[in-house]
Amino acid sequence: MFKRDSGLQLYVRADHRNPEGQAPLCYVATGYQGDPAPNGEPHQGYMVYNESDLRWARRLNFHLRRLQARAK
Repeated sequence: MFKRDSGLQLYVRADHRNPEGQAPLCYVATGYQGDPAPNGEPHQGYMVYNESDLRWARRLNFHLRRLQARAK
């Protein structure tokens, strides 16, 4: 579903759909580049398909910004 180019820019495959057949509206890049999860998902981003996902994405983005601010 996610791909990185040579500049490490994150892209979503244009033909990607969730199990309900919805195309992603947007995503939050997590910055994680380690090992994939046991199910093979790379943890590189959180996909947003609907309003519920959007609420979680906003929360995730808030916490990622807080962690980045602490690391500086």
